[in-house]
Amino acid sequence: MHEAPFTDIRVRQAVNYALNRKALVILYGGPGIARPLCGLIPSALGVEGQTCPYTRAASPTAPAQQWSAPDMQAARNLVRASGTMGQKITLVVASSSADMAMGVWVRDMLQNLGYQAVLRPISSSLQLPYIQNTDNHVQIALTSWSADYPSASNFVDALFGCENFHPHSDSSINIPGFCDPQAQAIMDRARTDTSLSAMQRDQFWVDANRLIMAQAPAAPMIEKDNVVLTSARVRNFFYTEVNQLLFSQVWLH
Repeated sequence: MHEAPFTDIRVRQAVNYALNRKALVILYGGPGIARPLCGLIPSALGVEGQTCPYTRAASPTAPAQQWSAPDMQAARNLVRASGTMGQKITLVVASSSADMAMGVWVRDMLQNLGYQAVLRPISSSLQLPYIQNTDNHVQIALTSWSADYPSASNFVDALFGCENFHPHSDSSINIPGFCDPQAQAIMDRARTDTSLSAMQRDQFWVDANRLIMAQAPAAPMIEKDNVVLTSARVRNFFYTEVNQLLFSQVWLH
């Protein structure tokens, strides 16, 4: 959000409109292990009411599971209105095969919007701290996030909370540098108000998601499943969303 042309909200919204999330699912490995995502809260958390505003559906508040093709016309109109067409954009990606494949697609999408876009691959072990540091002046990057625990707060607040933006540091979780007082107030209450029911808390996260996505500091693309292949001899297979396979609990028959 602090590097041109993405200082302009219209450019950030254009990226969200232009993403073909179904194509990105295929590039990652297919619908068996990934699904489109256009909000900040993964479906596994069971938070109801999240909407997908950047869609060609009849209603901009179509349910998040009703996916449609990208709206390239809306995206191009926003880019033209921003006056940024023709600018140079460098997309930073990890050098893994899946990230490179998706990165090439996003680069081509940016070129179709009228930008001079190039891809910059970086070693997978170095890419995240590199894009976290504002001193590197990263315009746009492709990255992934896994929660420390299964809660909407670990996606919405962790990635876009004001307190998690640390400029000039390679540990800034809030990579876009997003900070909105209204959204932050909602997130703070969702985290700390013990009088809220689970349904009320979920609604607060949905409201925060809506406010954040209206400013488009990021463009959610896909949510991914972890696939674990095991031997038929494995017994007491124990797996959690966060810690994954607990090797201390399994044995071979």
